[in-house]
Amino acid sequence: MNSVPVCLHRSPLAIPQTHNNEQTAYFFHPAYPVPHDLLFALPCVDPADERGASATGQPKGLHHHTALLACQIIANNAFDTGRLYFDRQGTQVVSDQIPTHGLLPPGEYFFVVNSDPSYRYPVAPSFRDWRFPHGCIPDIWPSPMPAAATDTGRRCALTNHGFGLTSAHIIPKEEGEWFMQNGMSRYGVDMRDVNDSRNLIRLRTDIHRCFDTRLFSIVPKPEFASAISSDTWSTTTAPAYVLHVFGTNVGEFSGLYHNIRFQYLDNTSREFLFARLAWTISILVKPFVLAGMHRCVVRCRSNKGVGFEWKAEELSGSDLSNYYGGGGSRSASPKKRSRPREEDRGSLADSDEWYEEVLEAGRGRKRVRHDSLPVHHHVYDDRGDNTLDTPPLSDTSISPATPTHSTPSPAPHPSLPDVKGNEDPAALVSPSP
Repeated sequence: MNSVPVCLHRSPLAIPQTHNNEQTAYFFHPAYPVPHDLLFALPCVDPADERGASATGQPKGLHHHTALLACQIIANNAFDTGRLYFDRQGTQVVSDQIPTHGLLPPGEYFFVVNSDPSYRYPVAPSFRDWRFPHGCIPDIWPSPMPAAATDTGRRCALTNHGFGLTSAHIIPKEEGEWFMQNGMSRYGVDMRDVNDSRNLIRLRTDIHRCFDTRLFSIVPKPEFASAISSDTWSTTTAPAYVLHVFGTNVGEFSGLYHNIRFQYLDNTSREFLFARLAWTISILVKPFVLAGMHRCVVRCRSNKGVGFEWKAEELSGSDLSNYYGGGGSRSASPKKRSRPREEDRGSLADSDEWYEEVLEAGRGRKRVRHDSLPVHHHVYDDRGDNTLDTPPLSDTSISPATPTHSTPSPAPHPSLPDVKGNEDPAALVSPSP
């Protein structure tokens, strides 16, 4: 008999590495006057050297292509005509110095369309006004790779855990009307609606919660950031879909999961993943839309029952407030949507209702960072019958930093394009062992 005592204890889990996500890249619309020209801001969450972090152990860069794609989507899918510049005048092209798959340092960038900094290019003010670009998705947005394992339906696509799982919609099921209006059924295989199996992935419940609060999205990146100017993927490795953190003040979540490769996406659609990115970032432009200024925006309207029309138009600050200042995503009328019934809730992706709380808090109760993560206090799985109370992700009492620049604004562009068509937070996140 072995007389050596057997240790029954395992060491407590260490506190996960926390990323400092305070470094920020700001993206401006140069045709609007300072200080009402900020389109949105993104945290610099990518590594700054070959070891996977900066010399201080913290991320200090932002994947250039991910940032550029976010700007192009917001600017009405300006994939061929939209570029980033270092200056308001549009003379210093970012891609001349930083390759598409390189890393942007923190700072200010100006998104210009048609090489004309004075052009008041239209923006999509909400996800429901954004038109899916059929046939125009950039080629470097790949089809998901086949899974290496066989139990793809029984494990979390991120953590590879087999417990605490729920089915997560890629395009949120609350966007079913948008799904049909934009003819997304062509990319399905069975239900042909928002519940199609290609629009579903398995996620651990806490990861699902973060997914539905827009904390992260799923984007393709090469294994290594480019060090030389090139618009192609690395020739040594194929691009892979990874988790990209868009939320701020979530350093522990970022330290655990940012840039982790997803698995088991082979049954999903690249088009649905692309639409998910648009849904994730669409909320970032809301402060720009609600700044009280005239804005050129693209709106989706029913075309007398025969289809839908996407039209660019100038709206006053008061009109924009009426249409987009309520508690939800844009509805068919300026009136605020009623809140969903408790039994109708199936995920945390019920559009933008959290944003009303942010706006109201700024009117006197407490100050909230515009770029802070929305806080939800319940987790709902797709059956809609289980809830789990959770604390907020972060303290939201910090005021946002205000970027400063003094370059004068050019005159507005005189023409507006018409686009027509008839086509159809991480409070409970557990570190991976």
